[in-house]
Amino acid sequence: MRVLILGAGVVGKATGLGLARFGHQVTFADNNQTALDPVQAKGYPCRLCRQGGVVPSAEVVFVCTPEDQVAAVVKSLKDVPGDLVIRSSTFPGSTEQLAIGLGRTIFHNPEFLREQTAEDDFLHSRMAILGRAAPGRAEDRVHGVMVETLYRHMGLKLVWTTATVSETVKLVLNNYLATLISYWNEVHLLCDTLGVNSHEVARIATLDSRVARYGAYRHGEPYGGRCLPKDLDRMIGFYTERGARADLLQAVRAVNELICKEAK
Repeated sequence: MRVLILGAGVVGKATGLGLARFGHQVTFADNNQTALDPVQAKGYPCRLCRQGGVVPSAEVVFVCTPEDQVAAVVKSLKDVPGDLVIRSSTFPGSTEQLAIGLGRTIFHNPEFLREQTAEDDFLHSRMAILGRAAPGRAEDRVHGVMVETLYRHMGLKLVWTTATVSETVKLVLNNYLATLISYWNEVHLLCDTLGVNSHEVARIATLDSRVARYGAYRHGEPYGGRCLPKDLDRMIGFYTERGARADLLQAVRAVNELICKEAK
């Protein structure tokens, strides 16, 4: 199948290289030649795309650009055939608004990749979430067959939902992970005052099947990277804009800031 990856950053490269391993014809496109150099060196076809330039045809187009570029990129793809899939993290409701504005079906397919191990994380994915945003025309219901085929070929469990649910799941999951890290970091601070090894405490506590291991086995450091801090701030803003409280998430951020100071 012909696949076009728009945006050759961490997510785009991991997605494209992973799909290429399953025999798909992958082309990478970016407006930055430096981003294309690593995949071009591996022999993959690449296209340096400027705004308003011609986009190569494909059966599935993945938008993996920085979030602030997604809307402009998607709008430029209004008449491009094939399944149009947003991989970038977008604010809940964004994909639906774009679909209505352009009058075409668009999918949101969130990624759960770590920067250092992105390609391996993609290849070892357990599921693919496909959130559909359609303007309501009957003919638009046929879209999604090609992207579904891609993931079924990988043997992944497919979860179909709306694009807004898909966007929300990405935020919720990242904030859950941030919460686990801050919880165990707070335990770490308490254990220090008691003269107790927090890692021993965590190992014993996680013998209970109800306790998640994430954050428990490696704590004492703040969470970082691109996604967790950004999505936590975004979720807190999401709450406050609607007049709701975000006390727990505010506390998660406060603990992380404290751990950052401790680490310096």
